[in-house]
Amino acid sequence: MRELIAGTVTGLMELAAGPVLAAVPERHSIFDQYQPDLTDDEIRFGVYSEDPADLIADAERHIQRAIFLEEMGAGEHGELNESGFQFFSVLLRGSVRAVLTGVYEDLPGVLDLRAYSDDEGGLLVQVRHPDRRWDFKGGADVRLPEEIVARLPKAPPGRAAMVRVPVSEDGTIDVAHSGKVDEVMDLLERPRSGTTVIDLVAFGGLCAEFPEHGFVLVDTDIGRYALAEWGGGDRSRELLLIGMTDEMCETFFRISVEGGRSRLP
Repeated sequence: MRELIAGTVTGLMELAAGPVLAAVPERHSIFDQYQPDLTDDEIRFGVYSEDPADLIADAERHIQRAIFLEEMGAGEHGELNESGFQFFSVLLRGSVRAVLTGVYEDLPGVLDLRAYSDDEGGLLVQVRHPDRRWDFKGGADVRLPEEIVARLPKAPPGRAAMVRVPVSEDGTIDVAHSGKVDEVMDLLERPRSGTTVIDLVAFGGLCAEFPEHGFVLVDTDIGRYALAEWGGGDRSRELLLIGMTDEMCETFFRISVEGGRSRLP
C-alpha cells in the first residue's frame, strides 16, 4: 500500500489530506455560487424566470430571500441595501476565491473558511458547524491573506529541511526519487493535531485545487508543514514539503493573487 501511495502526486496528497477527506467527503468548491456575468440589478433584486409556470416557485424563492436578507441586515422585502449589495457582489462575482477546509483536535467542528475579492474589496466568511451559522467580515480595507491566516489554529512552524520531489507530467513519481518520497511519507505519518485543504483561484488562474495542484497544511508533533505541488505548463512539476510560518502562508495567498492578476490580458 505504501508503494502505491508513493507512486503518484494524488496518493501523497490524499495521505496529507486524509483527516479532512474522512470528515468532509463533499467540500465546498471555489466555484460554488460563482456567477461572474450577473448584472447589478440581478444581484440587487434577484433572478426570476419569465415563464408563468414558474411563478409559484419564484414567489417562494423571493420570500425565502427576503427572510434571509432581513436576518442578515442586508436588505428589506427581498431588495438588497448597499452593504448587502457589496456582500453579494463579491460573493457571486469575485474573481479571487479561496476555500479552506480543516479539522483540528481543539476545534469542536470543521474549520470552514471562504474568501472572495474583487477590485472593490474583500469578503471573508466563516461557517460555524454544525449549526451552519455565518460570521463574515467585508469591505474595501479587508486584507484577506492576514484575515485568513488569523483564523487558522496556531501551530509552530516545522523545522525539518525542505523536501522537493520531481513529478512527471502524468502525475507519477519515478522510483529514483523514492528516498525523498519516504521523507515526505514519514512526516505525513507522524502524530497530527490538524489538517487544512486549501483551494484557490485568482482571475481565472487555478492556484491550488486538490488533489493535483493541491495545497495542504499539516500540523504535526514537530510543527506545521505544507505539502504543495508547483509547476505544470511551461515549468517542471514538483512536490514540495516545507515548514510553514504564518508569514509564509500569507505570502502564498498574496503571490498567488498577484500572479493571477499578472496573467490578465
